[in-house]
Amino acid sequence: GASRYGSTQRSDEHADAIYLRQEDASDCSSSNTPKTVEWPRVVLKVGLAASVLFAGMYKIQYSGHIATSATESLLSGPVGSVSNKEVQVKVYSSDYYMEGDLTAMSYPFLAAGLLAEPQRSTTIEASIDYDRFTECLYDIVLEVGGGPWDETPGVIAAKNFNPSGSMATGNTTGKMATTVVFPSPGTYGCTLLCEAGKSSGMTMRLTKKITVYYIRRELRNLRTEDRLDFLYCFEKMMHLSPDLGKKMYGPNFKSLQEFEIMHLDGAGKRHADHFHDGMGFTTQHMAMSSEFELSMQTIKPHISLPYWDYTIDGYNIKSASKITGRPDDERSLFIRSELFTAMWFGNTNSESNVVTEGPFAYQEIPRSYKNFTVRSAYGFLRAPWNINPNKYVTRYHKVCGSKVDPDSDGDPGALQWPKCSAHFSVTNTAFYDDWYTWAMNIGYQPHGPVHSWIGGVGGMCETAWDALYADGMISADILTTIKYYAFVLLKNMWRDYIINPPKYCSPDTNVSQCMWVCTDGHLNNTYVTAFFIDTIGLSGDDPHFDQIVNRVLCETPYWPGDQLEAASPVDISFWPIHPTIERLLQYKDLVRPFTDNRWPENITTLPVCNYDTTSKCLGHNAYDLTKFKGTFYNATLGAYTKRSVSNEELRNKINPVVDYSNPFIFDKFEWTHCEGVDAFRPVDASLIKTSNSSLS
Repeated sequence: GASRYGSTQRSDEHADAIYLRQEDASDCSSSNTPKTVEWPRVVLKVGLAASVLFAGMYKIQYSGHIATSATESLLSGPVGSVSNKEVQVKVYSSDYYMEGDLTAMSYPFLAAGLLAEPQRSTTIEASIDYDRFTECLYDIVLEVGGGPWDETPGVIAAKNFNPSGSMATGNTTGKMATTVVFPSPGTYGCTLLCEAGKSSGMTMRLTKKITVYYIRRELRNLRTEDRLDFLYCFEKMMHLSPDLGKKMYGPNFKSLQEFEIMHLDGAGKRHADHFHDGMGFTTQHMAMSSEFELSMQTIKPHISLPYWDYTIDGYNIKSASKITGRPDDERSLFIRSELFTAMWFGNTNSESNVVTEGPFAYQEIPRSYKNFTVRSAYGFLRAPWNINPNKYVTRYHKVCGSKVDPDSDGDPGALQWPKCSAHFSVTNTAFYDDWYTWAMNIGYQPHGPVHSWIGGVGGMCETAWDALYADGMISADILTTIKYYAFVLLKNMWRDYIINPPKYCSPDTNVSQCMWVCTDGHLNNTYVTAFFIDTIGLSGDDPHFDQIVNRVLCETPYWPGDQLEAASPVDISFWPIHPTIERLLQYKDLVRPFTDNRWPENITTLPVCNYDTTSKCLGHNAYDLTKFKGTFYNATLGAYTKRSVSNEELRNKINPVVDYSNPFIFDKFEWTHCEGVDAFRPVDASLIKTSNSSLS
């Protein structure tokens, strides 16, 4: 249906959508107020020792914080006449019906029915199998938790959260409930004191632990309100300056431009990529996602960062090819998927290669020749080797005009859209049973093609390189291979100082005049000749060898779309991609743990990145700190804190069977669309031995 972000229907209905743009602080006062709605019921049965007690008090009192297990009851006084009775305590919210139990079943440190989310109206219901109990008093206190969310305007500090009151129902059903809004992740003790009529004096006292986590969900499983809020947060971060954002939302707000600058600084340096092509890929992006998620939560405190299970789209691509009898066509995704409509990421105009509908239509790239230390020649927040003159976020969805998809499943640079087989392989096969192999490869085929197909490659490469084929200098296969490696060629030749782009081009400079130049002697450079012979497949004796190399490498201006380069965080579609990798890692830890978790200590014998000779693999070593600050539980403080940690430390903190320290969990580990040999085994947390979460 239509919304302020449009609809999934591709029609003129999009013109009716109302899009958010920069707003003043006046609309922010209500963003932290949860909505009151009607809630579904999720039941957890907990057997109690049969006891009805005569307590000499009516009001619950404490001398300190609650410290009891999830199933412990506190009983005192003489035993009454009730026996073999049962108490049901359940925590639920209607936002995601029955989901809490399914989520808890996947994590060995969670109890079904006692899981809640921050900043969502949550019902705590007690069902007592004894119709004489007419009222329950409740009292809730924080045991451990809280943290940076306490600094958000309008959010109650977790340590000050202490709701109490009556659950009276006025009937004899024995079901009593209250509704609360937990302020932030943590463990909260909830004590109930239930009375069987004031005249009888019979009471029962029970304490439960309620665990509160943010829950990351697949994009398409979000409620409409959460989808809109996610997009709203991105827009706010896109338009607000750092100073204004912090003034409105507190110290943990960070603007989109700040994330772009930091990612570009880490990935766009000439001597190395500190975020990609190495073991730090997963952990560096984990920290980045965590800090981005916290910034969103300053705007909408109930929001978590969604993940995008792109194997669903891979399944749809494969299914379509079976129906049509034609090869897989990744480009169909950008025509048929709801994700590439105004409802989500926006649709790209095939002529301008710019998003023209939705809230991110004509989104501009930040530009400054003076303030950006890492930038393009045109002054844009793009990599120095990206000479794209377009001021708007650009998506090509193809490579130099072609659908390029060599049959190369084993090639780390393969452009095949990740399908079930790719994600099944990294979680359920022996090849990926050691951490080193997993971490060095996860950034490629299981993930990289998503960036490749959204960003693509454009410029003049289609016309210039097709002419080589038309003139008979190269075969169709060589043409396809050249296009296939266009992005790798451009980035690597720049890093190896084979090409040098200009430092400055005025905004009106034609791109042909803002072209990089090849260094002297490039035709005799061993790396250049090896690349074109060994990788592209040219013969060194080819009479057109020099002409082909010059045309491809030195004479043709081309560039990647923004999702395929070092400033990719500018594109909204970037942000749900990497939580998917975190989910895969957690799933593997749960169902097929690594047999070797070591991080190499000597990079000269076992490199931890592809640039070990020029960079010492900074950003990829076990001891290197993450560039971004994640939010993790601190046992000493009994609360979450925002900080940078080492790659190895962060790797351990995400492990759900060791000492889980993150404020979020994933909704489920299911791939019901995957079939046959690629069918994922389910998670049975009851069979998993664990040292539990830090909150336990």
